[in-house]
Amino acid sequence: MLNAQVDIQRDSVNILNATMDLENEKRNLNIAMGRNADIDFVVDPNSALSTVLNLDTIMEVAKEENITILLNRQSLVVSELDVKRVEAEKQPTLFAGASYDYSYAKNPSKSFVTNSDSRGLSANLGVSWTIFGGSRGIRKQNSMINLTNQELQIKQLQQEIERDILNAWANYENALFVLSVEENALKTNEENFKRTEGQVNMGQLSSIEFRQTQLNLLN
Repeated sequence: MLNAQVDIQRDSVNILNATMDLENEKRNLNIAMGRNADIDFVVDPNSALSTVLNLDTIMEVAKEENITILLNRQSLVVSELDVKRVEAEKQPTLFAGASYDYSYAKNPSKSFVTNSDSRGLSANLGVSWTIFGGSRGIRKQNSMINLTNQELQIKQLQQEIERDILNAWANYENALFVLSVEENALKTNEENFKRTEGQVNMGQLSSIEFRQTQLNLLN
């Protein structure tokens, strides 16, 4: 009886600690989902594992939808536009303009011409071409360097994503194997506990041996 009292006190502390861990993880999940931390919900311990996961599909989606790669692709587009803008400065610029003028003047009555008006349309057309670009060459080099850096960063990110997914996939497959082993071990321990429980009731085992069986099942 004393041994059982010690065991139940220890188990009560373990239950309390497990309950606290559960509440902490529920709050962490709420924050990860963008909800208030104190929203309560029931956790279902039975999880259905997906059996249709495909490594190639996961790899493709990850490379296409990774936020860092998307941002770098936008920067790559900007770098390409910078190069085109510098190149465009080498091309001639055509400009044109037009205006319509009208003027009217009323002179004193004794003047030779009492009033006058004039009107006319004028237009101009021209071409400009920058012969000496100044710092244009340096700006083009800088734009090309930025463009190359963006391409290298995207390639590096894709390699890192591929590495991380391969590592995660290996861990996933290993976890599935461990899960199947543990499920079989759980069934074995449940049967062993039932058998031990019957032996204790018949006085064939001590409380210490029974406690060990409890711990084995708990683990």
